[in-house]
Amino acid sequence: MLPGLLEGLRAATHTYSGSGLERAFGLLGEAYCAAWQVVHKLGYLDLASLTEDRYEWAAARSGDELAVLRGDYGRAGELITSGDFAAGRGYLERSRATIEDRLGDADAPTLSMWGNLHLKSALAAARAGDRANADDHLAEARETAQRIGADRDDYRMCFGPTNVAIWSVGLAVEALDGTEAVKRAEGFTPPSSAPRERVGHYWIDLARGWLLHGDRERALTNLIKARHTAPQQTRYHPMVHETVRMLARQDRRRSDTLAAFATWCGIS
Repeated sequence: MLPGLLEGLRAATHTYSGSGLERAFGLLGEAYCAAWQVVHKLGYLDLASLTEDRYEWAAARSGDELAVLRGDYGRAGELITSGDFAAGRGYLERSRATIEDRLGDADAPTLSMWGNLHLKSALAAARAGDRANADDHLAEARETAQRIGADRDDYRMCFGPTNVAIWSVGLAVEALDGTEAVKRAEGFTPPSSAPRERVGHYWIDLARGWLLHGDRERALTNLIKARHTAPQQTRYHPMVHETVRMLARQDRRRSDTLAAFATWCGIS
């Protein structure tokens, strides 16, 4: 569906003017964001970079400042993925500075963007080995989520108490602290209203946490939960493949369940 949608929206940007043109660019940006989700999760990093460029091009013409910051969030993610944590952190700090002076009376979409930018900064810090800074950004995001008081999906970026709880587990895993990840997951079950993509990611992260904690059985159990929740994402996710391979290397006796899961993922 996406190629035809992108083609139609590109044509629309040559048809409309004024506010209609900005709306067309806004919708085109959403379509490019959806395309990014697909190619990124399938592992096509070159296409992911291209769609991120196109998203930023469309967002800059949409007249929507928050849409532009959504692009900054994605670009910082690319820097973090490539291992340039310092550049990613600096990029996110500059992005937050554009809305920081109006947080006092900000609306929910602005607060959601602020919180998400902090979560991405926490990821950069965790991967850089700066646990204290990661925790600071997580605390800022949690406070912002509590201020909003509900889960939202502005700009296709989930934010609220649920997503902060999900991220808290993932951040502990990124810091290679499986015990802390398991501890943060205690007493938390993602609500049925949460997007399956986010819930599936939670089970993937918790599986990695259990593996770091030393419980292989629970690691596989949570991968199976991820499969039931978001099968397409789970089947192709590189973190799932990495976790399955680690389980297989440590398997002293054959596990039919693990073998079946690996086959389903296409891992030989």
